[in-house]
Amino acid sequence: MSDRRRLLPLLGQAVHGSRSAMTCLYRCGNACDHPVPNESDNPYFTDVVNSGMSRRGVVRASAVGALVLGVGGATGGALLGAAPAAATPPGPDLAALTPNRPRSGNGALTFKPIPPNRLDTFVVPNGYDHSVVIRWGDPVVPGAPEFDVNDQTAAKQSVQFGYNNDYVGILPLHQHNKHALLVVNHEYTNENLMFPGFTTFDAMTLEQIKVAIAAHGMTVIELARVEETGEWVVATKGKRPYNRRLTALETPFAFTGPAAGSDLLKTAADPKGRTAIGTLNNCAGGVTPWGTVLSGEENFNQYFVGGDGVPEAVKPKLARYGISTTTRYPSDSRKWDRVDERFDLAKHPNEANRFGWIVEVDPYDLKGASASTPRWAASSTRART
Repeated sequence: MSDRRRLLPLLGQAVHGSRSAMTCLYRCGNACDHPVPNESDNPYFTDVVNSGMSRRGVVRASAVGALVLGVGGATGGALLGAAPAAATPPGPDLAALTPNRPRSGNGALTFKPIPPNRLDTFVVPNGYDHSVVIRWGDPVVPGAPEFDVNDQTAAKQSVQFGYNNDYVGILPLHQHNKHALLVVNHEYTNENLMFPGFTTFDAMTLEQIKVAIAAHGMTVIELARVEETGEWVVATKGKRPYNRRLTALETPFAFTGPAAGSDLLKTAADPKGRTAIGTLNNCAGGVTPWGTVLSGEENFNQYFVGGDGVPEAVKPKLARYGISTTTRYPSDSRKWDRVDERFDLAKHPNEANRFGWIVEVDPYDLKGASASTPRWAASSTRART
């Protein structure tokens, strides 16, 4: 019999699967237990991708067949020798990447992987240990103030480590293993755990709301390795030029690909429909072959109010996002419209269309807060400008 102490269930919190009730509440807001908002008969994205890949296969096979027929009907080697050089493939020039962006290794594991984890605990491979590298409110940008839970402001939070993590990536820095870049998603906030004396969203001060918005987004911060132990810690020496926060409060992101400039993305603040402010509810992520990080936004419906005041033709589209179109303030509303009216759909019905994208961030971009051109454009991404 296990000697692990049995935790009593808290009232009103249902258990989902093997996770504790509090894990489901504070890690994702019971997202998997909500009704499915999209009841349309649109095809699943997987079907769209598979269909596209099938069409590419047909086109590729047709091209190969045409080449064979052309060669067979000619006089052999002369045509083969005169074939034009292969076109340069689309995408970024990997060879032009900076020296600070190392090439990937062979990817071989040097440890025995852990089995699938069904426990609400932290599990590491045999021979490894774990420790806290960085916490909510720790300084990110050089010169940022130390965290004070009783004196937190949006300006401070915008240069400090954000709240909660989802995707966590380690990217090598320079041509050795003593420094690296940590890239982290700050998916969402738990205001009742962040602010002493919290009661309701209505009772929050305007500054507290701004702090919560600034705590969303992403962080890029340089790490250093302790030679004696191999432990990774936040680098505290040098200029650390890569360190920066990307927040839901003020960081601009440029729409790229066919969606850029769509009427559905145009707002009063962005009449061209090409630049969104901020990123939020960033969940999964990954690293591209050219060294940028992709991060997927989700569950953005919880940040918007005023769905009952949008034109009737727009309501079905918002309902697909899970946004209430029958009441101004849903029961779980964060009331962000109190500090930024773009979250009021009755005034800006297209603002919700500007979230729920895959965002692309270049951790190696030394320009930091200044404008930079995205390396890659796709139909469903928006990139850090």
